[in-house]
Order: sequence, then C-alpha cells, then structure tokens
Amino acid sequence: MSSISETRKQQILDAAADFFLKSGFHKATMADICSSAKMSPGSVYRYFKSKEEIIEALYIQKWETSRSDLKFFLKKMESSVIFADDLVKNLLMGLSMKKPFDPLFMEMRTETLHNPRFGDIERNGFLALESELAQAFSKAQQRGNLSLSVEPEKSAKFFITLLQGLVMNLSLFPEMDVMAYSPLFHKILE
Repeated sequence: MSSISETRKQQILDAAADFFLKSGFHKATMADICSSAKMSPGSVYRYFKSKEEIIEALYIQKWETSRSDLKFFLKKMESSVIFADDLVKNLLMGLSMKKPFDPLFMEMRTETLHNPRFGDIERNGFLALESELAQAFSKAQQRGNLSLSVEPEKSAKFFITLLQGLVMNLSLFPEMDVMAYSPLFHKILE
C-alpha cells in the first residue's frame, strides 16, 4: 500500500476509534464512521468492508503496538546486570506513565466474548507477549542475570496476566499506585 493509502487507512481507524470511545461499538454505524473520518462511504469501503473489519484492524494494531513496545523495552534490558529489579521497576513505571488507559482497548476485550475472531486476536496477542518475555527470561538466565529457578514460560504467562490485571484496574482506579505491587512481581522472579 502507498503511503497515501496508509495515511487514509489510519485516518479511518483514528476517526473510528474516536467515535467508538464516544458511542461504543454497537451504536456506531459505517455512516457514523464515514462522517467522523470526513470521508465518503466509497472511500471508507475501499479500505474496510465492514465495521467489524475496522474494529479488528484497531485491535490488531493495539496488540502489535504492545508487542513492539515490549520488544523495544526488553532489548534495552539485555545489558542489565540486575535484570529482575530493572524489569519490574521499568515495566511498572511504564504502566503508571501511560495513564489514563485506553478505554477502547477494554471495550475491544469484551468483544472477544461475542466474536471468535477477536478471541483469536486476543489469544495470539497474549501468546506473543508471553513468548517475548519468556525469551528475555531465558536470555537473562544464560547471562547469569536471573535465577535458574525461574521457569521462563510459566513465569512469563503469570507476569503478563498480572500486568494485564493491573491495566484493567488502572482503567477503573487511575489513582492506583502500581509501584506498590513491585514486591509481588519480584517474588515471581526469585
């Protein structure tokens, strides 16, 4: 796709996301999205066949961003001698700096209950994050910077699950001090 096409596609996604935040997925129509994007229906349908396709593209984009952010973060952690301390501190600080959390992501997650395709995206997103973190744990063990008693796959799954729980809680309680949970995350990496 050309850069103009990518720009137009992103314009539609941004407009749809804004509209979904105001009205929710179920109340939104393609006409609403076209109006919000300031584009004709023909232009919008050139890129997306349906509202569900737009929601799916937004959801995939959010998971890809999460994975990319995690990979970037873990790459910086490769030189850390105190891997567990730096990992916990930086991940939790990153969470607290991203306030307020994107309520659209929360709404997307509830859609996984109704749409099997979204459930697949959710599962694949979690598995990708877990895989990245498990690989980082294994590499840290090989460098001698993480206890060999840590089981990389299980610990990564548990770690990601806890982080996602904090994200959900931060959407409800934005004043929550995530750094207070640091000792609990450290226990996983002992």
